[in-house]
Amino acid sequence: MSAESDSAASTAELMSTWIKDGEWDLALELIPTAVTKSAPLYLLEAQAFHARAFVGNDLDGDMRRACNGAQKVIFMASADQALLAQALLLRANTLANLASRVKEFKDSLRVKEFKDSLGEATSAVQQAESVLRGLTEPDVANAYRIWGVINQTWHHLRPDAKWLRLAQRHFLQAIREFQKRGKEESEWCAVSHWNMYIILRSFNGAKALSFLKRAVDLRACAQGSEHPYTRRYRRLLQEERQHLQVRMDDAEMKQQVESALHEYDRFFGASS
Repeated sequence: MSAESDSAASTAELMSTWIKDGEWDLALELIPTAVTKSAPLYLLEAQAFHARAFVGNDLDGDMRRACNGAQKVIFMASADQALLAQALLLRANTLANLASRVKEFKDSLRVKEFKDSLGEATSAVQQAESVLRGLTEPDVANAYRIWGVINQTWHHLRPDAKWLRLAQRHFLQAIREFQKRGKEESEWCAVSHWNMYIILRSFNGAKALSFLKRAVDLRACAQGSEHPYTRRYRRLLQEERQHLQVRMDDAEMKQQVESALHEYDRFFGASS
């Protein structure tokens, strides 16, 4: 391995550690100093922008930087199908997140832009799922989750209960797939539970709270109890418990989540 390759690998390893720890600014500072700007480094940069977006001060800007970075990786990574799939999923995720903000804008051009973003997100997740299924070990759980985000965003654009039902189905499908592959205690499985909380909170507060509690537990397992997202989830859990005055203990909350997953299995498990 050349000195440049060694340097790129070392930079990527350090970036991965800082991203996992929630030190996104430190991770992003490494990119300008890298000797070799490789596709894996650009993907890490885009992932750092995406992760920082929801806890930083420039959500739209970081989302767009993540989306553009993912597109750059897509152009560079045609020979690495696993990397290509991850870049496609990241692009789909960021586009769907941007589209979900459509109600915050009244300008018709911005609304059209966000609707177009959702169409691009759908295309990207379809491509990613196709690429993933061509791999020896297709890890499609996060693709299922992003389908749920797209369905949820369609509900923002065209309110209809069918979109919420589809979103719930995909989030539960993602959770089951993470469990099947031994990846339940992971960042994206935690996010799948968070997504369920967002869907449920407007009409079933107690059930929503149970999914939020599970998201807290999984974030803590995957990234530590002091990670910015773990702290964010935990703070919201405390606020929601007080607001809703839910008296369930941890075991009862876990049972609510399991019941929802068993109901998913009963209706969809055999065909998913």
